[in-house]
Amino acid sequence: MRKIIDTMAVVGFLLSGSMTAALVISYLQFDNFMDESMERIGGQVTEHIEAELEGKIKDVMPKLPEATGPAMPF
Repeated sequence: MRKIIDTMAVVGFLLSGSMTAALVISYLQFDNFMDESMERIGGQVTEHIEAELEGKIKDVMPKLPEATGPAMPF
């Protein structure tokens, strides 16, 4: 019976220690994770916006004149 209780105590200590270590590591790496996520999301949003606007910009842009008239007098 004593061995079972000691085993449960060791398992509980290992679990709490591993959870504490995971919390500390995630706290220390949070800024790096957020920076990478924002770069990845920003790139995806930019690609999506460019894809949506590509055809619409071509339709809205006026045609450039191929020839011009004479200069206007003052």
